[in-house]
Amino acid sequence: MGRKVLVSIDRVLASHNFISTKLVQRLKLTVEGMPTYSVKLGDGFRRSTCGFCENIVIKLENHIVKEKFYVFELGGVDVILGVAWLGTLGDVEVNWKALTMTFPYGGRRIQIRGDPSLRKTLLTPKALKKEREIAALTCCGEQR
Repeated sequence: MGRKVLVSIDRVLASHNFISTKLVQRLKLTVEGMPTYSVKLGDGFRRSTCGFCENIVIKLENHIVKEKFYVFELGGVDVILGVAWLGTLGDVEVNWKALTMTFPYGGRRIQIRGDPSLRKTLLTPKALKKEREIAALTCCGEQR
């Protein structure tokens, strides 16, 4: 049995997969060194990653994800799955209202459900302007 983690799936802003520095420290994961990798955030500012972790396994309901994750301070989530992972899936169907993501994998259809309790319910017009291009599905997964 693993540990529950908060996973955000981001098809717009996240080109790579990221894991929070706090989760890496809490789980005592091995971090590989690398030259600093600069990441442009949604607010326009740039921050640097501090290495990466290889072969991290996360179980999203009945689907196993095994990927490389860049270590980064993520704030409110533990893991971000970006285009680096999404690009391996092929055709993906997303229902934003139902918070579901469905894709073919290994000869069957996988469905991942977002957690509606994690939705932000109040946005100011200023925040909405910043957020209008963000398309992310947030769900709970399990780090193994």
